[in-house]
Amino acid sequence: MRYVAPLLLVALVFAAPASAAPIAPCKLVTKTEAAAELGASALTVRQKAETIGLFQSCMYKHGLTSFVQVQTRPISKADFVRSAKSNMRPVMALSGFGAGTTAYSAASILLLVWRNGNEATFLVNVPGKTLVDAEKLAKSVLSRL
Repeated sequence: MRYVAPLLLVALVFAAPASAAPIAPCKLVTKTEAAAELGASALTVRQKAETIGLFQSCMYKHGLTSFVQVQTRPISKADFVRSAKSNMRPVMALSGFGAGTTAYSAASILLLVWRNGNEATFLVNVPGKTLVDAEKLAKSVLSRL
């Protein structure tokens, strides 16, 4: 019985998904990049980093209602797909993000991207912006994920 705990610990280490170190969301999308998406000067954009559940989150705000939110977490591809498909409908698989990258949209506004053992979610809430704008932002920073 005394060997169970060490064996369990070893099993958990080997069962963990192999991935790159998770990237902080404020480093994935910089304040300057978020400001460009918000149509504002980086000097007028407020940035807030925090942990929300399993995610590291970075919120960039401009004005009362415009924001760009990026969240990241380490996750296996299988768990990412399961999690993405459980989001608010409609959930649609997206292509065009390159080899080794899996992406979904949820509720027609949220972009979920998996690459190198990490998930990043992108939400752009700016008048006149759509999911296509979140996709462009994600593709421009994908090499950092």
